Amino acid sequence: MCGIFGKLAFEGHAPYTTDFLQKTGERIRHRGPDDDGYFIDGPLSMGMRRLSIIDIRGGQQPISDESGAITVVFNGEIYNFREIRDRLIAKGRRLRTNSDTEVLVHLYAEKGVEMLQELVGMFAFAIWDKPNQTLFLARDRLGKKPMHYAITPHGLVFGSEIKSILLDPAVSREIDPQAVDLYFSMNFVPPPHTIFRAIRKLSPAHYLIATPSYVREPVLYWSLHRTPKFSISPEEAVEELRNKIEDAVRCRLVSDVPLGLLLSGGLDSSVIATVMAKCAGAKIKTFSVGFEGSMDNDDMFHARAIADRLGTEHHPLRLSPRLGSCVEKLAAHFDEPFADSSAVPTFLIAREARQYVTVALNGDGGDEAFAGYPRYRHSYPFARAWGTAPTAVRHAVNAALCRPLANSVIRDSFIRRKLRKWLLPDHRAIFQPEAFGPEDKQKLYRPDFLSALDPTRWDLYSGMLEESRRNSDNPAESLLDADVRLFLPGDLLVKMDMATMANSLEARSPFLDHRLIEYTAQLPWNLKIRGEIQKWILRKAYETQLPPEILARPKKGFSLPLRLWIRQELREMVSDVLLGAPDGLAQFLNREAVQSTVCEALNAKKGVEKQIWSLLIFELWRRNLSELPQS
Repeated sequence: MCGIFGKLAFEGHAPYTTDFLQKTGERIRHRGPDDDGYFIDGPLSMGMRRLSIIDIRGGQQPISDESGAITVVFNGEIYNFREIRDRLIAKGRRLRTNSDTEVLVHLYAEKGVEMLQELVGMFAFAIWDKPNQTLFLARDRLGKKPMHYAITPHGLVFGSEIKSILLDPAVSREIDPQAVDLYFSMNFVPPPHTIFRAIRKLSPAHYLIATPSYVREPVLYWSLHRTPKFSISPEEAVEELRNKIEDAVRCRLVSDVPLGLLLSGGLDSSVIATVMAKCAGAKIKTFSVGFEGSMDNDDMFHARAIADRLGTEHHPLRLSPRLGSCVEKLAAHFDEPFADSSAVPTFLIAREARQYVTVALNGDGGDEAFAGYPRYRHSYPFARAWGTAPTAVRHAVNAALCRPLANSVIRDSFIRRKLRKWLLPDHRAIFQPEAFGPEDKQKLYRPDFLSALDPTRWDLYSGMLEESRRNSDNPAESLLDADVRLFLPGDLLVKMDMATMANSLEARSPFLDHRLIEYTAQLPWNLKIRGEIQKWILRKAYETQLPPEILARPKKGFSLPLRLWIRQELREMVSDVLLGAPDGLAQFLNREAVQSTVCEALNAKKGVEKQIWSLLIFELWRRNLSELPQS
């Protein structure tokens, strides 16, 4: 696990110096405190910070093949590297280390970009092909590991984190107004956008080719297919599922350093704990988190029950409600405004786990693999009928009735919530995590900012939903497909990567094994949701191994007690930051509307705490950006 960065200089321009590479590496030292490495060859300069996991002594980067023609810097893990390594050696390739990194250069030498089809794992890497003067950037299929890039007049700059790219003075820090609008709708900036005009995310399952004279558009190399569905009995599906989950867990236990599990007490992490205890061959370490004094400590209770059942070495972390001191630190650590409040407990449990282990498995991806979010079940009856209507009819009804009606009533009304649940399943798939709806923005945005927004800015996501609709055999499943494409890489995986790597902890997610995701995508829908039961097949597969109270638990997210925080612990911070002179917000938002929203929150009005959190995080992030130096 590492952080990588570099620059391919265009013709007539110079690469980074070693001193500059070292300075860049220091900025993301948290991603790799164990080692560093730098490489300069002609127009190409790149480096890395290493968190040593596999082949601690032999896996230093950058790594080249025996001829020195191909060189790589790599962030992530290749779980099938041993099989690839054995095959390469049998073909006469000479590998000097036992690391997963080295197989990348030899596999590229053999197959070029087609190497991506053989990789099982999470990865973002940069390969320099010296004979062809070509840089090859790639990101894993589901977007576990990040890759950002910027094209400047001087060259192509890339990095695991935006903060390393911003060290280059040629990279503009101008904020993209369209991205600001995306943030206030979604609470995150989705790929391929970033909050900066000049910087882009390489989207999941994409690669990019560049030379000193050109940069090609990113290329999609993998897609998730949901049709045709398997013709399979429930019994056969259960047996195959158990095998695939065990394979996904077992290959993620390969490590030369201690590893454990982030155990929430929910179904997903409890399944991983059960399989991990079976495969590990030793007592595993588990970690859970909850708030002191909370009336709802179900997560802590159930996590402890699973830990006791499996005999794990369990480490519960009880967080004091007074955690405001870490909010500013976390907002500064994220490269973009990011308002998923569960990032705070994720960050803190990662910090706790890092005291004992270097690698932690988790249950991420279970909801996306097995249709675990309540909205899939709620929207299904209507969506099934709605999906049979012609596209033109759906669009006409939405435009004439559904959207105007849903947007005309107040945010917390029973009518609005029901309309968004039953009448607008497609719309809700995009805006589900929203902080500010269209009617809020009319009041919140400055007139000049509102008028400057591109009215077609949502076309990308409308197209994504149309593709998701074509990719599934029922309309409700198209919502699930859209979440895999948008919410998973834009929110959940960003949160886990940034929160864990800030603490130099590697996170591994067995449910996000692409082979497992491919299998579950083609399972019939009635094996995922049966009546009121979600994740039916996962519950069925482990019904004899998990206690009934875990099997019966509904989906429950983890987030901060925001209302209480804003009125108490964060009250002074909210007042100082949002009622003072919010320089970042003032560029885009109406000051009076911000102040009105803050006053409502401080006076205990329900329903605005997420808006306050979104505003607070944006302004804290913006202030940190202004203090972040360039070279």
